[in-house]
Parts: sequence; C-alpha cells; structure tokens
Amino acid sequence: MKTKTHGKKLIYRGKHRYSTNLYGMWIQKGKEKYWKTYAMVKAGVAVIPLTEKNKIVMIREYKVLVKDYIWQIPTGYIEKNSSLTQNAKKELEEETGYTATNFKKLFNFYPSMGSLIQKFTIVLAKNAVKTKKAKPEKREDIGIAKEFTIKEAVKMVEKGKIFHDSTIMGIYYLASKLRRR
Repeated sequence: MKTKTHGKKLIYRGKHRYSTNLYGMWIQKGKEKYWKTYAMVKAGVAVIPLTEKNKIVMIREYKVLVKDYIWQIPTGYIEKNSSLTQNAKKELEEETGYTATNFKKLFNFYPSMGSLIQKFTIVLAKNAVKTKKAKPEKREDIGIAKEFTIKEAVKMVEKGKIFHDSTIMGIYYLASKLRRR
C-alpha cells in the first residue's frame, strides 16, 4: 500500500540565517490519515581534517542541548552563493585555526529523516596544518582543537567519549580506508 502526502503547510518560519522552518502535512496510508510535523534546516558541512601524519583534528565544543563539551569535527551551515569547498575551508579555519590543501567530498547523509530534513555533506580536508588561532563565531563556545590518531579516535567512539553523528561517520570512514591499504 502506497503512502500519500497532502497539504504541506508552513507552521513557523525562522527569523535569522540559521533558522529552522517547521512544516506539517497530512499523511495517508490506506484509510488511515494522520498529521506529521517536521523541521527543515539549512544544509550542513562536516569537515574531517587529516594531517600529513594521518591524525584527525577535532574540536571540543560546548553543546547547549547536552549541557557539556563534546569532541567533534568542524561543522557548519552551507551558505548561499559559496561552494562546498569554500564552506569547508571557512569552517576548518574558523573553528580550528587549521588550513588544508586538498578538499574532497566524501558522501551526503540525513541525520534524522523521521522529524528533521537536513542534508549534511562530509568533506575530507587533507594535509591539515595549524596556521593561526581559531576564531569561532560569537555564538560558538569552542575550547580547543586537538590532533588524534585514527586509532585513538576509534577508541574514543567505542568508549562513548564521541557521540556526534558526523564525527563518528568520519572516524569510521577513515578507519575503514586505512584497513584496506
């Protein structure tokens, strides 16, 4: 039996550039019909900074919703009128103070397709080098940027010290690539 949607409706429109829009729609499956709400958020980029020594650069950022600092790779929204690479470079430099010479799109994913529509793109930044002090946006609370071996990063995930979705994907992606060599 095919599911049909009817009457997509904007319930709330955010007022600033990082806004979330909230939508609702009727969903029908057979004779059953129900109202579903979901949020639509700007597309994002997650950067896996990899040094020449094959170390991953991660930041320790305070996340208000979990009320703690977490380890993660640099992430941000994809701004209009700029390329994916430009956004990846900006987030890398802004959040870590590192630059890189080679940026490669790896894959896209949707973090929570049941209630949130946000496309994220994972980008590998090769040859990452610390060049200056990080300058995060005012709304960001970033502690430090630190380099980890891929093995150390995998252990951090396994011990529950990393629980950020794109960071876990990036770490396991790199670990799987290195195993194949």
